[in-house]
Amino acid sequence: MKDELAKRLVQGLKSAGINFVTYLPETRLSQIVPLIRDDPEMELIAAASEQEAVTIAAGATLGGKCAAVYMDAVRAANSLRGPFALLFAGEFSS
Repeated sequence: MKDELAKRLVQGLKSAGINFVTYLPETRLSQIVPLIRDDPEMELIAAASEQEAVTIAAGATLGGKCAAVYMDAVRAANSLRGPFALLFAGEFSS
């Protein structure tokens, strides 16, 4: 990712009111992570799994933050496994 695009992405997050970002460490974030980490108005948290990233962001939102989760499309689909398993667990347990 080009530096200018990374700066525009972070500015877009800030313009949308995002002040808390969780992410899964990967090389595609090499320009974005330092910009968010060094911004005093934003908080950046690395997660070990897709589900953890979503859970941390949800908790931050409940705590008053405006959160975003950065992950690629495949990871986004994986992150839904946990919540959907809980949602449908009741239908199959009776």
